[in-house]
Amino acid sequence: MKRISTLLIFFVLLLPAFSFAQHTFTSGNTSMEIGGYIVAFYAYEPNAAGITPTGKHNLFDLDDARMKFTGMTKGNHGAFKWEIEVNFATIPEIAIDGISKIKDAPLTECHVTYVNPIVNIEMGYFKIPFSPNSIADKLGSAFLDRPQMSNGDYFNRRDAGVLLIKDFWHQRITITAGAVSGMGEQILLGKGATNGQPSFVGRVQLSNAYYRNDEEVDYRDVQKPIFRIAGDVMYDKNTVFSGEGDNLVNISNVKTVDGLKVSYGIDAAMMWRGFSANFELENAYIKPNQAAAATLMLPQYNTQYFLDGGYSASVNYYNRTLMSVFSVRYSSFREWDLSAGNEQATLAFAYNFIYRPYNLTFKIHYGYYFKQPDTGIKWDNDHFRAGIQYVF
Repeated sequence: MKRISTLLIFFVLLLPAFSFAQHTFTSGNTSMEIGGYIVAFYAYEPNAAGITPTGKHNLFDLDDARMKFTGMTKGNHGAFKWEIEVNFATIPEIAIDGISKIKDAPLTECHVTYVNPIVNIEMGYFKIPFSPNSIADKLGSAFLDRPQMSNGDYFNRRDAGVLLIKDFWHQRITITAGAVSGMGEQILLGKGATNGQPSFVGRVQLSNAYYRNDEEVDYRDVQKPIFRIAGDVMYDKNTVFSGEGDNLVNISNVKTVDGLKVSYGIDAAMMWRGFSANFELENAYIKPNQAAAATLMLPQYNTQYFLDGGYSASVNYYNRTLMSVFSVRYSSFREWDLSAGNEQATLAFAYNFIYRPYNLTFKIHYGYYFKQPDTGIKWDNDHFRAGIQYVF
């Protein structure tokens, strides 16, 4: 609690300096921009019957304190763009909890992109182009958390590798394909898969007008309906297990497995006159090697593989006059498909007040957790969050 309070006070004191800072620097054909954002909130979590109190959510929390450095150098044969982003809020957490919190590593972006008319090439450490709820920054969302399936517990959100990116038809069609290490955030620790095989990822997106895959709310207040539909896939043949527990009953997430994991999904979204809707479906086919399957106790289910996955759907309304966003989101996830009734469903509500002159947003978020059908107990405590988001 002390570390959170100290960091929060430090960044609040720096707000006036950021407000009047010059963020863009140019020298010849090279430019650099410095920016970032802060997300801090109070979280209250009432204890539900059957759920052990964690003590982690009745507190003030500095969730993000990010600094982003971006730049570009233009030439006769294209341009090089680069980005480095660090979240200072997670540095104490990593120092205290170590590798168990590696998904919250302070380094969130570090890559270079060669931009040219043929195909853009991105190299370094970046967000994997899989799941819009994972790709998008929190800035564009009305909520103060991500759906369970996209929060980094069930697939790697970031990794090191190379991506090829090509768009057609005035950016209405975008194709992304590439190879990454397969180790996710653990690659920052110098850990690689012992089989030396990379993971492969691909995403295809189609829209009727320019539509970023991180747009969740219609802040543009578009006067003609625009939509997008996309599909993505990740192929990972690994020799390293990362998750929790040592058997299927105890495992609450399988990020990588000693065997084959194929993740796949589809998503769609639309915006029109302040209204927006988003839908996403993601699943994974997980087939451990024979020895790993025995460790995971799969033979008792008379199978060599299992599936996990879920979906989320949200509706948002942005009113420019009221400077407000009203949102509701339903999400559902099953950690495995070998037993009935283990659905984990959540209904979330959010309200945002946007004070644009100072790039300041006040956010209120409430998450209601449903009971699991097989136990009759809420799978987690409900939570209420209220906080601020400041962009500089």
